Amino acid sequence: MALSRLQSRKTDPEFDLWVGGPSENYELAAAKGLLQESMPASAKQVSRHFQSPQHKWFGVYGSLLAVCTAPDSRLALSSWADLANPKYTGRISASSPLSSGTAYSLIQVAEKSQKNPKRTLEGIYNNVGRFTNSGTAPASVVSSGQADIAISFVPYCVANGLSVHYPKDGTTFEIGAAGVLKGAPHPKQAEDFLDWLLAKPGQQILQRGKVTQSPTNRTFANSLDKELADKPVHVFPIHVAEAAKGRKNWLKWFRAKGWQR
Repeated sequence: MALSRLQSRKTDPEFDLWVGGPSENYELAAAKGLLQESMPASAKQVSRHFQSPQHKWFGVYGSLLAVCTAPDSRLALSSWADLANPKYTGRISASSPLSSGTAYSLIQVAEKSQKNPKRTLEGIYNNVGRFTNSGTAPASVVSSGQADIAISFVPYCVANGLSVHYPKDGTTFEIGAAGVLKGAPHPKQAEDFLDWLLAKPGQQILQRGKVTQSPTNRTFANSLDKELADKPVHVFPIHVAEAAKGRKNWLKWFRAKGWQR
């Protein structure tokens, strides 16, 4: 895990800039004193909801969490609770919250949308055939025919040719972030790169790969702000600091259940 590696080199950082991965991890890194305050000029084009109030990290991209199936699938999936049905035992591919930010996004949406989030999550996790380490992997697992249902972010489902379903009880989204490491060997270059990454040239890079993320720069037609506003289901907001604080207890609960040994 990137956070663990950065913490192990806190007094002698081997990198200047950390890019990619969920903003909750950046919030934890900031609390541990691993990130330094930055003031890139291009951050003015990024919603304040997608960056640290203390200017320790900044959202670079984002995408919505969804349920994905093969295009020819006839599965009737309308809510997160549907995934807890025992008839889907072994048919779901999902990432482990012990290694993936995507998995923690599922936990967050269950907290906000379910009367008994632990019961719903327990049912879903009991149906997972094999947990993946990466949140991007479930889409390829379904695409290759090894599972019927993926819980992943939309860009990865689309890139693998899957059908995307938004549960009627709502969903949430990720903010992929970036931040300058405290004690960075080359702080000026790190600051300059971060500024470029949030500005139009850097954000355009997100549009060139197979997996197209939504840029956080609000000047783009497909910006994350616009994507969130255009969805037919309720999108629960992310409270990054709150989510980061609750993460430890949720991981303890997951370990105690013994889904991964």
